[in-house]
Amino acid sequence: MNKVILASGSPRRKLLLENYGFDVAVVKPDFDESTILENDAALLVTALARAKNRCVSQTSSCYEFPVIAADTVVCLDNQILGKPSDRTQAYNMLSMLSGATHTVFTGVCISFEKRQTVFCEKTDVSFYKLSKTQIYRYIDSGSPFDKAGGYGIQDDMGIAFIESIKGELSNVIGLPMARTVSEIKKIQGDKNET
Repeated sequence: MNKVILASGSPRRKLLLENYGFDVAVVKPDFDESTILENDAALLVTALARAKNRCVSQTSSCYEFPVIAADTVVCLDNQILGKPSDRTQAYNMLSMLSGATHTVFTGVCISFEKRQTVFCEKTDVSFYKLSKTQIYRYIDSGSPFDKAGGYGIQDDMGIAFIESIKGELSNVIGLPMARTVSEIKKIQGDKNET
């Protein structure tokens, strides 16, 4: 069974799954993320992934296939950076990340029938020192506004910011694929053994 339900509107997560051979149906969760209050990045992303999964997996059309929900944040010096809402926020975030090392946390919740697994992966990313010109050029591209921390490592311009990465690249894009694929196989395998 290669079909999965993605409880996310992220085109990047959908593409990652498709590149691994999955047939992906997108069902966006109708969920207010501001209702989850948590200061710890790992706990926040896992709580959000769990809530998004629950929101989608309760619909009857999703019972036959694994439901995958995820949430990603950037954390710098214990400060959680979500998606910037305007140019000023984007500039401030990118200025903070400039010349520093931050951690990307992605929480994933996968459910299939009555089984569920939840995990969090983290990746350390170091930025080169960025000039104001680089930051404003990137902001002008419109890219920062739908991405945690205000950047996308998969963007032509965003990749140029990266000095080094320690961990899984796909985690920074929004879904840690090695662990996700492994957990999908496990959760489906459990059913085949019963």
